[in-house]
Amino acid sequence: MTEARDVPSMELLVAAVCQQAEALCLPELPTAINATGVILHTGLGRARMAPEAAMAVFHTAMSHSLIEFNVETGKRGNRQEHVADLLHILTDAEETLVVNNCAAAVFLAISTLAQGRDVVISRGQMVEIGGGFRLPEIIEAAGARLREVGTTNKTRIGDYAAAITPDTALILRCQPSNFAMTGFVEETSVRELAELGQKTGVVVLDDQGSGNLQVAPWAESTVRASIIAGAGLVTFSGDKLLGGPQCGIIAGNRVLVHQLARHPLARVMRIDKLSLAGLRATLQLHLQSAPGAGVPAIRYINRDVDELKHSAGRLRRMITRQVVPTLAHTAIRASVSEVGGGSVPQQQLPTWCVVITPLHCSVEALAACLRRQRPAVIARICDGALWLDPRAMESDELRVAATAITKAFSAVTNTD
Repeated sequence: MTEARDVPSMELLVAAVCQQAEALCLPELPTAINATGVILHTGLGRARMAPEAAMAVFHTAMSHSLIEFNVETGKRGNRQEHVADLLHILTDAEETLVVNNCAAAVFLAISTLAQGRDVVISRGQMVEIGGGFRLPEIIEAAGARLREVGTTNKTRIGDYAAAITPDTALILRCQPSNFAMTGFVEETSVRELAELGQKTGVVVLDDQGSGNLQVAPWAESTVRASIIAGAGLVTFSGDKLLGGPQCGIIAGNRVLVHQLARHPLARVMRIDKLSLAGLRATLQLHLQSAPGAGVPAIRYINRDVDELKHSAGRLRRMITRQVVPTLAHTAIRASVSEVGGGSVPQQQLPTWCVVITPLHCSVEALAACLRRQRPAVIARICDGALWLDPRAMESDELRVAATAITKAFSAVTNTD
């Protein structure tokens, strides 16, 4: 006999169908308020684009554009020209190529320059990136042979030199993502690798990942510094510290970049017109008199701790005016924010958070209800309380978040 099961009521079935139908009819991707304190949160789309970049995307989407059209000749043009001069000024690279993401940029470089040959990489840099993808697997999928050198914590220039053979095509340096090694460690600089590459005729590929263009206390290096140090190619993301749309940028030696641009995979990994429009506008912001000041990701990193304390206090006052004190304790506490996105894993930024301790429901239930709001409010749970960090929140989002918290308490209380 089959086990009898309770059949949902007609009201519940109708509500579920209506909920699914409503979700299918949403005109855009669900939006969110990032109260986690992680500026480049991969799950929340990493870098928030500047209004200027968003408007550039909007105008490009709403009309035809001269994406690959030469107005002088009336013939097909090159979409890379829209950002080439800007990237040259910002990186000092001879040539650049933009593809759809940084992993694609690395894959294209290895496929073009090292297929069937050796790629030398330190054991301490064989990272796993988001989604469980591992750099050694990407190297092998690109058709190259992985040659590990050094140890997990120490790799010297002599380790690289000893590994060079006539079959060596690339020396790959990879920025550690989402972790940092401290203590008894040693790594080889880009300059040392570049000097070795010049002596042996081996290309040095520096996968910076984070795409930092600004000289700042929180930055370990810049793309320009790597180019000046002599790296043949530098790859980096557009949606991390650069603060633009998702894309992968390859900068470096003109001959090498042209080789990559002619590879069939370059067409497969081509950047689309909307991302290109957002990238161009973001690069222009990096060239303004206050470099990067108009880029939200850079502005969030540079926020003053007193400003954050003021924002946290304002948010708490909004919440306490709407939420009955018997439902929750609220407080402001010092904490730390993170850059995120695997960009600066050792850097913690001092901040102030609003801490909400619910008295008649679980903090997990409250957080889940906030995630279902429109826009969703994403915070972090710690020590049985909900922590809201205003670092990556705009001023108008504070009131929206306070209202969402009121609705969440109402929903959870009524359910209980």
